Amino acid sequence: MNLAICSRPAVNLPLAKASAVASYDNVTTLPTRTPFARTLAQQLVAFWPRASTLMLIDLDGFTALNNSLGHAAGDAILRQFAQRLQRLAPPRAPLGRLGSDEFALLLPGHTDLHAAARMATQIRSVLDIPFDLPGGALSLSACIGIASCPAHGVDEASLIQCASIALRQAKQQGRDVCCFYAESMAPALKAR
Repeated sequence: MNLAICSRPAVNLPLAKASAVASYDNVTTLPTRTPFARTLAQQLVAFWPRASTLMLIDLDGFTALNNSLGHAAGDAILRQFAQRLQRLAPPRAPLGRLGSDEFALLLPGHTDLHAAARMATQIRSVLDIPFDLPGGALSLSACIGIASCPAHGVDEASLIQCASIALRQAKQQGRDVCCFYAESMAPALKAR
């Protein structure tokens, strides 16, 4: 039995260029999880001690849609949603695609939770606008988890964790739900 070991990557890019490509999602062109977390950490320091708000957005039923309509349609949805989110976000507000259908929006120096709730409503409203797909138009909904610094976490890891807990809580309540992180959520979700 012969085993071949490839000693060089299939794509012949200089290391720095390959690293830069991996830092951005090829469908939405948004930063991926690791570069977004770095930006989040930098922004929390830059705006300290003012509060900042992190929103995690998960498209409802995306996996089923992606499987039934195909990956080209799924990519079109992700691309169009990312564009809508970029137009909606305040100037210089960092955005990222953290996973399959999970997006992040940081509102640095953002202290008003009522304004965060209004932003969540606007995000959910842009999903009501039909997505242009080859097979027709389709509207979606999303669940959103929100956490703020320093109230819920003072570094990027704890803030992402708290926003993730709030997002899981929103998803457990159904579709098109927005939840703010509360200390009472953590024990209940850890027990599951």
